[in-house]
Formats: sequence, structure tokens, C-alpha cells
Amino acid sequence: MAYIELGVCLTPAITAVQWTVTYTVDDQQAVQALGEERVPHMKAALDRVKASLERVLAGSTGAVTFAVAWTAPDSATAIAEAVVVSYAVQSAAVARDKLANQAETDGEPQAEINLYDALPTPTIPFHYDGDTVESVSSVAIPSALNRHLQLQAPGGGNDGDIRFRPPSSTLKWQFWKGKLRDGHALFEASAIHESLHLLGFTSFADSVTLPTSLTSWDLFRIPESSVPVNAAQFAAVARELRPTTEASWITRLGTTLGAYKASRGARTGGDGFNASHWRSMTRLEPPQPIGVMDPSSVSGDIYAMLGQMLLSRADAEALDLMGWNVNPNALVLGAGDEIELLTPAVAHAARPRRDLEFAWHTTSSTPDGW
Repeated sequence: MAYIELGVCLTPAITAVQWTVTYTVDDQQAVQALGEERVPHMKAALDRVKASLERVLAGSTGAVTFAVAWTAPDSATAIAEAVVVSYAVQSAAVARDKLANQAETDGEPQAEINLYDALPTPTIPFHYDGDTVESVSSVAIPSALNRHLQLQAPGGGNDGDIRFRPPSSTLKWQFWKGKLRDGHALFEASAIHESLHLLGFTSFADSVTLPTSLTSWDLFRIPESSVPVNAAQFAAVARELRPTTEASWITRLGTTLGAYKASRGARTGGDGFNASHWRSMTRLEPPQPIGVMDPSSVSGDIYAMLGQMLLSRADAEALDLMGWNVNPNALVLGAGDEIELLTPAVAHAARPRRDLEFAWHTTSSTPDGW
């Protein structure tokens, strides 16, 4: 896009990418699962995922590595799954202060800083089973997010593993964006989904044992009955980890606009989806996709209803609140709840050493504007 003023061409400032992600692939394993001719298409899709994530997190710092494996996930029903390699455990007080201080340094909105200031400390109340209120005093930060927050010195090796189920008679992977073919799963959407789990979308609500820490996702997971809440209520309300009770993930205080329905979880009578997700679109009435972290986000319906975009404003807001410094442009609404995270189409970009061409049209806001 270019702007013309008195014959001078002005172009918008571009934020330099400071955060990088690297996907490592076992080539021999990939060839065995996909066939040699399809591996380059898979890697090209991973490159697009890398570019999308780096664009969203352009204000963050650090470099993380995710290992991609073409092997069956532990879950018998999953087509892909993410495994966080390690967590950095920090006291709730230190984590809260770190988030608040960083938000001020990054110039985040005051509403976000107020939310950090309202996080409970030194202990965090939560429900795990029944009505008994438990409490913890620490927060577990996934390795990838810790590289940015630097709450502890990062360890070596990968920051997480992503396992993709090899194709079969009942599962075919589509390595290009576009309308999903019948019987196919959109690899790019699945790769972004699993990557976001490694970046922070992870909950201890489905742990088989009582957790001794809460994750950065769990900090903002509260009962739907408590939405909206003021700062004092937000600090006191028990975080909702009971799969039998509906929960919301909250990004701001005092308004339902920042409350997104969260999956109930798979343990003890939940909705069958892990609690590290938004609510499935198919379980909302009317069906409404929240973001790529919908547990069924690789389906054609999700992709189509998100406007053929792979991340929503809700996904970007969650990453921002969990501690990443999200590129402000990623939070600008396009139409409805869509956000534009893609580079301009090649046809709309000026080619080197060629004159710019402009198409003039009236604006919708001012009839005489061009």
C-alpha cells in the first residue's frame, strides 16, 4: 500500500521481526510417511506457518525450535498433538510482576496492565474437582514462552515436539491453503494450532493428579458465572479447572467482549476436548468459531467461517496476554472477528524498477473522498 501526498510516496513503517521459530524435520521419517514428492510441499507449508507466527509475534524476542515428527500421536483419536518439552516454574508474585513490568515497557493498553495487576498473589485459588478450593503459589511457563519472558535461563534442545499422524485411507493431508478437499485435513492450520499449544495454549485442567502449579493459560480461565468481573473479583475468584463446570478465558475486565468460551476438558465428564482449547464451534449455539485453537480447527467449516484465515483476534489476544509481545497490527479487526496476518498479494505489490499504478475509488465514509 502507498499513500500520495504532494507527489511524495509514503510507505507504512514495517516492524522488524525479532522473534524466530525453526522447525526441524526428520527427512527420512517424512519421506517414509509422505513419499519423497510430497515432502517439499509439507516444508513449504511449514515455512508459511513460520512466517505467520513471526509476523504476529514481531515485538517479542528470542529464538525457539520445534521438532516435527511424522509418527502417531499418543492420543488414539488425534491427527496431531504437541508436547511441551519443559516448563519454567516461577512464583506467582514474580510472574505477575514480570508480566506487568513488561507490558508497561512494551506500551500495552492500560486495561491489560490492570488485568496483570489483578492477578492473585502470593497464592492462586482454583477448583480442580468438586467444590473444594485448592491453591498454588507458582506458575508454569512453557519453554518457548520462557525464552521471551526470561523468567529462568532457557535450557538447550527443542522447545517442543509436534507429532503428525501419517496419512492413511482415512486421513489425507492437504499442504496448500484453500477450500478443503473431502477426507483431507489442512496441514497449515493444524501446524499453527499445535505450535500455539507450545507457545502457551496449555492447561493443567486435564492432569490426572492435582497440579502444584497453574499454567499461563490457567491464570485467565474462570467460571462463566463470574464474567464479567471487576479487578477485586478477578483476584479472588477461583480459576476453573473442573471439566464439569463451564469456563471462559478472559482478556479484559468488566465486559463480555473479552470473555471467550473455553473447552471444558476431557477429564471426569468434560466435553471430550482437552482444556487447552477454545470451545468447539460445533458445541456452540449458534455455531461460531472462536479461533484456530478450536479443537476441531482443521475442519473445512472452521477455515471457511474464519474467512480463510488461520488465526483470529481471540488467538492473538490470548498470546499477548500470556506474555508474548504481539504485533499491534495483529489485533486490528478486519471484518467481523477476522484479522489480516498475511502479506499483500503479489499482484498488489510494486515490482522493482517499475512505475506504481493506482486504482482510484470512492470511500465508504465520505462520498466525495477518493
